[in-house]
Amino acid sequence: MDVVSLGLAKADAARKYARVSEATHGVRIYNPKALAPFSGALSDAFNTLVNVVCVGDSITVGVGSDGSPNATAGSGVDTTYRAKGYVGQLQRLFAATYGDTGQGGIVGNDNGARVTLTAASLSSTGPVEGGVSLSDATKNAAWSITDTCTSIDVYWWDGGRGQWTWSVDAGAATGTAAAGANTGSTNLGFNKTTISGLTSATHTLTITGTAAGSNVIAAVVPIKASTGVMVHRYGRSGNTTPNLIGTDSSQTGNTSLRVQQGYLRCPSPDLVVVPLGTNDFAGQNATALSGLKPGTIPVDYKANLQAFISAAAARSVPVLLVGEPRQHSQNYPAPMVYTEADYYDRCRELALSNANTAYIDIGGDLWGSNVLSQARGLLTSGSVHPTSRGHGSIARLLHRVLTTPFGENALAT
Repeated sequence: MDVVSLGLAKADAARKYARVSEATHGVRIYNPKALAPFSGALSDAFNTLVNVVCVGDSITVGVGSDGSPNATAGSGVDTTYRAKGYVGQLQRLFAATYGDTGQGGIVGNDNGARVTLTAASLSSTGPVEGGVSLSDATKNAAWSITDTCTSIDVYWWDGGRGQWTWSVDAGAATGTAAAGANTGSTNLGFNKTTISGLTSATHTLTITGTAAGSNVIAAVVPIKASTGVMVHRYGRSGNTTPNLIGTDSSQTGNTSLRVQQGYLRCPSPDLVVVPLGTNDFAGQNATALSGLKPGTIPVDYKANLQAFISAAAARSVPVLLVGEPRQHSQNYPAPMVYTEADYYDRCRELALSNANTAYIDIGGDLWGSNVLSQARGLLTSGSVHPTSRGHGSIARLLHRVLTTPFGENALAT
């Protein structure tokens, strides 16, 4: 197996254990060579902007970081999620070295009420199935940008006849036209429009559809700095691997591909972090793809992740799969035909069979059981959701893994 351990000392031990080494705190990185492209990108972070896209479920959202085991709606609590969730803490860890780049992309279903819809609706096209659909001139949406920024990147899908206008801070409207089409698999109609020349301040961006338009705004990314590491929080509570590849809600064809490409183009990432599995496991008895957040059985879980890994490989994007904290027994599915290990073992298999994919297991290699994790203050009571301490542990682990200078020979030998 291609496995390396952080803080490893002796090659003799690695040989003894068939290229498997015990890591500091028991953490192993399966196929670390996959992270070499990101390591190279990070090496230039003082000179350019590096993007890390974190997809996933409520753990990526930051649920639990406010001390409550259950998700809570509202802008106030989401401010806590953004700050104390693992994504926000990882952002600050990178900022301590490379400078503050802000809080990353904003999608339409942002929990922090940072997006206000007027006659607009959320679409299944775009990151975390949270694109804002603007099909005519009566529909608009306003993004409240709380980070200071000097430009804004808007990532959008044109529906084949895209056209919209925008204004910043209630200024004069400006038009833009489509640059692609909604057919084929090359760009699938995804476009990027940059709004530049802004004063370094917080802003409100309003985007309005037109009579001739059919658009989905996938993500709005405020640009605070031109260098550093920007970490994007593209998670949604309850998400499973069908949501990652757009096969939920009976979606097929280019509609499914657009969901995948939303994560890989809005913006184009230097790395995608994928912590998914707990909801696939919990939903193993409700797997119909007509559902909004269907569960899976392990063979389909693996196939779904493989589909996304293949899409990422086609764009030369490395993927870091993350085994999530282990679920509380009171939340196990009934009947439980498959265990959590049946799912996360598939992640290890994927890392060892895909050149662009690495894997680490928080629950299996670092924290241990749900009971033990709760006793250590890492998980909220009776839940899989981490506390702020638990989110901090995840952030520290990811930061340590991602800042290790892996190269083409990053194997324990």
